[in-house]
Amino acid sequence: MIKLAQYFKRDKRADGKTFHTLHDNRPEWLQEAVREAHQTDLPNDWIYETCSAAADAIDGGYLGADKYGDDLHEWADGQVEIYTKPLLQWVADMCLSSTYSNAESEADDLGVGGDTVKRAMCVQYCAIRAIGQAMVDAWREACEAQEDEASEESEASP
Repeated sequence: MIKLAQYFKRDKRADGKTFHTLHDNRPEWLQEAVREAHQTDLPNDWIYETCSAAADAIDGGYLGADKYGDDLHEWADGQVEIYTKPLLQWVADMCLSSTYSNAESEADDLGVGGDTVKRAMCVQYCAIRAIGQAMVDAWREACEAQEDEASEESEASP
């Protein structure tokens, strides 16, 4: 199985804030998965951090093992911010992004209304789930390609 977390790193900006990014030696398919997780948005620290969290969960066997996606639901639900101030700051930071817009549309499709905080939690859940899905899909595809390559090599060996 392919391990993902090794390709993510934490770094510091000049102002002392930490952020997640990918190592230069990452596979191209992983870079493409992170781009897909951004849903046409410019690079975003929260999305990178969520991709890194998904990579940790995949490596730990908590995400991607269930072909029906129950683990994706549980993982995404566990990632949702439970404190009001940081949650609403996330809304303020993300509200003009494609990621937020797509998640908000999905929340609408789910029929979630309610108060502001519950709605924000649902929108964030939908955003996290989409990011996790992008990472799981790319990881599964890369694992299948690796298995196919290994199978071809063993068939070619005398």
